[in-house]
Amino acid sequence: MILTTWGLWVLARYAGDARPTPAIVLRKALRFPPLLALILALTVMPAAPPEWAAKVLLKLADTLLPIAVLAVGLSLNLRLPRDELRPLSVGLLLKLIVLPGCVLALMALTHNDGVAADALVLETAMPPMITASALAISHRLAPGLAAALVGYGSVLALITLPFWTWCMT
Repeated sequence: MILTTWGLWVLARYAGDARPTPAIVLRKALRFPPLLALILALTVMPAAPPEWAAKVLLKLADTLLPIAVLAVGLSLNLRLPRDELRPLSVGLLLKLIVLPGCVLALMALTHNDGVAADALVLETAMPPMITASALAISHRLAPGLAAALVGYGSVLALITLPFWTWCMT
């Protein structure tokens, strides 16, 4: 929902020449395929769809991640321009270290523990979203940086996620 609202406002604000109006953001949101799929699923789709429909939807869903990863991967450049190194470092530091640390501290301060608290910390510690990166790339908002955040973030998460798991034990 944040990607559909705030994310689309950011895209409209920084990818276009004109300042976005609520009508522009609403128009973008209503044309955003994931939101349309959610509305369709919540209003029309039965709780147990027919077997043929479930198979078709499963096949479509199976293609989504490889296509998104391919789109982001094609934009990934291992040698970033010097002016993108600092935003990359700050973005990955915030996403993989600072934010999960804040959530872990908040869980400890509020005496929340257990599976739900662990899930919150680990979800916060996940690498940047492929979908958000693909949208940034499609709107020409620092495509190299967007791809690098996902690419390097995914590799670094192989180190940071076990670290956060260890911190929670």
